[in-house]
Amino acid sequence: MVDSPSHVQRTEMEYDSFLKGALDKEVKKFHRDTKRQMKKQTLFSEMNEEDVAALADKSAGEAYDLVGSEFRVLQYSVAVRDALLYNALTQIDERARNIILMAHWLEMSDLEIADETGVPRRTVNDVKHKAYAKLRKILEGNGHDANTFFPKKA
Repeated sequence: MVDSPSHVQRTEMEYDSFLKGALDKEVKKFHRDTKRQMKKQTLFSEMNEEDVAALADKSAGEAYDLVGSEFRVLQYSVAVRDALLYNALTQIDERARNIILMAHWLEMSDLEIADETGVPRRTVNDVKHKAYAKLRKILEGNGHDANTFFPKKA
């Protein structure tokens, strides 16, 4: 059976609409990620002399302190500068760790995390809160104040 021209045309229009929606979503995600990165970045031309001097004073040894203290999340490499927190993060499962890194370091909302991971938003929220509780327990079990790392919200 040969498809009628109207059926073929309708199928092409539906596919075209689907592709436009997918591209629109990707463009919005790109702009959101770019905006998030711009909030955290400072151009060298906008830095004051003290900040530039502080960068120049860093020794080569300090630059290598972060080796082995990075996690890969989505297309990002997230550096955790505190050894205690890094060790605590290695003790929780990867899914929970990635959700914590996306929420805390990449400043993504539960809905954005859900879109990226394909997990329902409510599940993201539950996993995140259980992971925070586990991190608190690990840090406090080692004699550290977890509020230093994850302050409780009022």
